[in-house]
Amino acid sequence: MKRLDQAGPYRSSRKPVSDNPLADNQKQPMTPYTLDQLTTVWMKRRRSVLAAMPGLTHDKGSVQAEADLCAIKHPIFPPFSASGEMTGQAMIGDRLLCQLAPEVKIRWRAYRIERVCQWDDWEFSSETALLPGESGVVVRWRVKNLAKTRRKLPFGLLLSGRGRNSKGEGYAWSVPEVPTDVLQMRARTGLRTGISKGGIPNSLLFQSKDEQACTLQVASAGAKVSRETSSFKWDVNLAAGAEWQGSLLCAYGTTPREVNDLAGQWHDRIDEAFTALKAWWEELWTAVFTPGSKHFSGHMPVLETSNKAVAKLYYTGILTLLCLRRCYKDSLLKTAYLTLAPRRGEGSIYLAWDLPYIAPVLARLDPEALAEHWKLLCTAPLFSHMCVNLFNGEHTSFPCVGDPMARIVPVLELAKRNRLGSLLETKIVRSGKAVKKFKKNGEAVYGPDKKTKLTGAEALIEAATAQQRFALGKTGLVDFGDRGNYLECTTTYAHGTAGHTAVQYAALRDLKGLRKKAVATDAESRRMRDAVLGLYRKGEGFFDCLHTDGERHAARNIYDIGLVLNALGTELPAATVKEIASFVQRDLVTPTWARCIASYDPDSASGLRCDHQWAGCFGAWPGQFISGLNKAGQRPRWVADWVEGLAKVTAQGPFAQAYFAEDVMTPEVGGAAKAFDDFPQGNHWLISSGAFYSHMVLESLLGHDEKTGQLNLWPGLRGSFRIGSPTPKK
Repeated sequence: MKRLDQAGPYRSSRKPVSDNPLADNQKQPMTPYTLDQLTTVWMKRRRSVLAAMPGLTHDKGSVQAEADLCAIKHPIFPPFSASGEMTGQAMIGDRLLCQLAPEVKIRWRAYRIERVCQWDDWEFSSETALLPGESGVVVRWRVKNLAKTRRKLPFGLLLSGRGRNSKGEGYAWSVPEVPTDVLQMRARTGLRTGISKGGIPNSLLFQSKDEQACTLQVASAGAKVSRETSSFKWDVNLAAGAEWQGSLLCAYGTTPREVNDLAGQWHDRIDEAFTALKAWWEELWTAVFTPGSKHFSGHMPVLETSNKAVAKLYYTGILTLLCLRRCYKDSLLKTAYLTLAPRRGEGSIYLAWDLPYIAPVLARLDPEALAEHWKLLCTAPLFSHMCVNLFNGEHTSFPCVGDPMARIVPVLELAKRNRLGSLLETKIVRSGKAVKKFKKNGEAVYGPDKKTKLTGAEALIEAATAQQRFALGKTGLVDFGDRGNYLECTTTYAHGTAGHTAVQYAALRDLKGLRKKAVATDAESRRMRDAVLGLYRKGEGFFDCLHTDGERHAARNIYDIGLVLNALGTELPAATVKEIASFVQRDLVTPTWARCIASYDPDSASGLRCDHQWAGCFGAWPGQFISGLNKAGQRPRWVADWVEGLAKVTAQGPFAQAYFAEDVMTPEVGGAAKAFDDFPQGNHWLISSGAFYSHMVLESLLGHDEKTGQLNLWPGLRGSFRIGSPTPKK
């Protein structure tokens, strides 16, 4: 274990600077950014224009806002789940407000969403929040008469309350949905809903006739309630300059009694709900930087800097992870960190893809939770799945090439911080069909469905030696299947890749000495490293991948490059790293983001999915590339300028699954625009991998040495920096 403690795929190859005036000073208390400093700017939205729509989350679920004064959609508080059908659409007479005032401005905070619009000298504004610790949403609005005379306004809300409750079933990439879109036109479960008066004044109860799913929606005083038209209406009469306020509460649950009881607790305490949710978020945020808090088993250091871009990357990465933190009642994990939200992703985690990117942060912030995530991942055979259902333990979807890395990185990160404990001695019960091999066409061959028992150490070694079972002949390369297992929207990136071979080589290197019996011979390791270098295109700055038919295909993608840089580090020739950096700067980097593959690559014909294609890039991969350059011992000055650009995307809120390159989609508020979750994109407003930027800032940009507290700043990085402890409570 001593060797394991000193190793890891994300370790720095550089010697720390021993005499730096910007060192950690524990004697001087420090203050982190506040949640309000991470608020988005105002963003314009229109109902008919596809754009990323913000969501609200807490430890029980999430909801998504719509381009409307009050409307919300996708309320998911397991086991209750709905769909994109909106409730609370604002109306003026018999017209939707979005018809009259088509453009709405939206601003997101961790604890509420604010919206404003104007029409005909009427000013409309609203705030939306989740019920603190409960399955519900509250909206409060103000209407102001800007005219110089008294006027009347027929204001209303159009409601919908259809929902699903499939108990623990159906939680994977998607969630149980009411079938309202064209892809579900043959489905019916969830459509039949009974509407009746609720047990609270000014309320309507929506109860599914198919499953145990209920919604109670409660209006503020004075509303005319119509079951027939599913609406609340008010006759507003305002003097010049006067304001009128109203509210909507939505309670979600499984029975009429449950939602009536919940609404009964809050319907006359709307303002208190907003205050309580803000207080909850602020407590959670403070706990992040507080050793020994009740919320986390670790903590993050505080960063004080005059460089706002670096500060935004660091703190937004942490906030992104918090927005995906869940404490479901019936979850297999006491505390879970989801992959995606809102809309889809509740109730499940894509451990095989995202665990390597959140592990460096969780190893600091919540190491006990990281260990539990790792154990849950290892209950499934290698390559047998991509996603795990947190309620029934089902592992779903197709094989994922990130699976071995997801089983290796958390252990190494925990070991680096002496938080491994007895994880490797843990007894794991595994079930499911194991992948025995991949055919030449990439199809997986599965064994029988059976239960097996193994230790944590055996699970780790199995992942670290995956190349011994899944090799591309005698080439020294791995073969983890066809493109569907790799980047599903890049059709030529498959089979023998440099990136995943390099990951397996690094695993053998970093786990050497873990036990008396070697996990691989030195000759095997050298053959893998040489195979990686053999795929490099000298003078071009990227690697090929080798297919089972012997053909080589260019892998002009930032993902593959980032894996190689992080895994091989200074074992790469310096000239090679320089060429790689030049290629990425020239063909993949954009002013405020990056593209996954070069736009001139023949595979750009495959589509516009911006996480894996030329139209943009997945959320974590620009950070992974920067981390890789740091591992390789080269820190070109242009990266410091690029970091200033990358930070501009944080004006749109927490990190997203993907962002569009600026020459594909018009930038938003100065940065690459977040991708939207509607098809053909299907990219989510939140993704946990964005937490990697917090790690990148500490290790790569600032070169923080945890033992000495010294900093080794990236050349060209402007500003003063200090890393240390938070201000103690008085």
